[in-house]
Amino acid sequence: MFSQPKPEEKPYSLSANKQRFLSLANHDSHYLKAKDLPALIAHYEKKHNIKIYMNGTSPFGKAQLQQNQDVIQRFIDRLKDPQTKYFDFFSAHWVAKNYHMANLDTYAISSMLLTPFYDVYDEIHSRIKPFLDKNGWILQNVMPEQERRLNDVCASLSCKDLIDKNIKKYIKSKKYDMDNLCLDKDQAIEEIKNIQSQLKPGELVGYIYTNNTRTIEKHFEAVIISNSNIFKPIYWMSSNEKCITNDDFPNMPMCSTLPLILENSVKHNAQGGGIECGTMGLSYLKELLKESAKQFKEFCMSLPYYDPWGTLKYFFFPSPQVLRYSQSSLFNKALLAALEPTDKDIEITHKNNIYKIKTFQNMLNETINHAYVKVTDSQQATHLLQILPEFRKRWIAEYEKMEKKRNLMDGDPYNLYLAYKTNQMQKLVKKHSEEKAESYKPLTI
Repeated sequence: MFSQPKPEEKPYSLSANKQRFLSLANHDSHYLKAKDLPALIAHYEKKHNIKIYMNGTSPFGKAQLQQNQDVIQRFIDRLKDPQTKYFDFFSAHWVAKNYHMANLDTYAISSMLLTPFYDVYDEIHSRIKPFLDKNGWILQNVMPEQERRLNDVCASLSCKDLIDKNIKKYIKSKKYDMDNLCLDKDQAIEEIKNIQSQLKPGELVGYIYTNNTRTIEKHFEAVIISNSNIFKPIYWMSSNEKCITNDDFPNMPMCSTLPLILENSVKHNAQGGGIECGTMGLSYLKELLKESAKQFKEFCMSLPYYDPWGTLKYFFFPSPQVLRYSQSSLFNKALLAALEPTDKDIEITHKNNIYKIKTFQNMLNETINHAYVKVTDSQQATHLLQILPEFRKRWIAEYEKMEKKRNLMDGDPYNLYLAYKTNQMQKLVKKHSEEKAESYKPLTI
């Protein structure tokens, strides 16, 4: 009896939506705003039965956000109070005489040309001189009586109308700040820890940090939270002030190719453009958490390694399916090459450049040797080394499927899959806004 031949695999084809997108003259990405996130998160939560927190939306985060808003509201109240408004405004904006700053704020009371109080600075300076320190700045931590006296002096200045005009503008800007602000990085880290403390074993949720905004575009970070660890599936080369790092969560696995690409390392991250971080982060969370976190549990791996300074860190190896959002083919090639079953570094070629790649097998063996020298536990690395061959087989099979889909969206200079995703998210936000506006329409009789 002859065995039945395997049916031919159908070639992948683009959906009508993707074909329309590729036919456009403009393939620019949209910059996701923080105010877009609630609608998008609600859409994916409902569609995939997952949980994603935007910073400031957990009970802990809401309470912290309210405290932040209360601080600004108290400041606004003092700026409206005739007994305190001049003292507070001058304390916030006075600049010492002849002190030159590159980036003065809009309301600076400075002797610099083109600042709002340039023409009246000398008069103001002569009147408030008793309240300045030896360097020409407003005295700090003064007694209530001194505060009242400085406020009275400022209220009697001939330029009082100019001051009042700027205070009104400043109040308006602080109201905007109150409507826009969210949680700063330290507060977001505490919110993540609070969410984590309430998770059950095996439960996974997503979290997006928007760098202290609820409305505008900024750099957004995405992490996955379990009851035992935090995972950062995407790495962005940005300042530590804007990013959640190993300094915040020492055992957090991160998907940085820094330990993999050893030479000629031009690109280390999946995002090639400058504005897609929000879309990429949300897309990764959606993919890794859907279907009871199937991709996260079956096609991701956290690998221990020692950095050049001997610090134990963890590399997050992502599922193949999320790599279709990667704008960098080098990034994807490096991850695929790292799975090669060898202890030797290997070379890959990308755009006529040669890159040396450290393999995971090599990385794990080095970790075991380091652990032996340091007399620490190598059990995890040993276990991962044992299951790596089977994992490699499954991962590459999924990668090949993903790559066929991704290649259909090739563009210049970046793959266009992520740009397409930014446009799709923009349409979802627009649809939500229109439905919301429709629901608020007054009834006509």
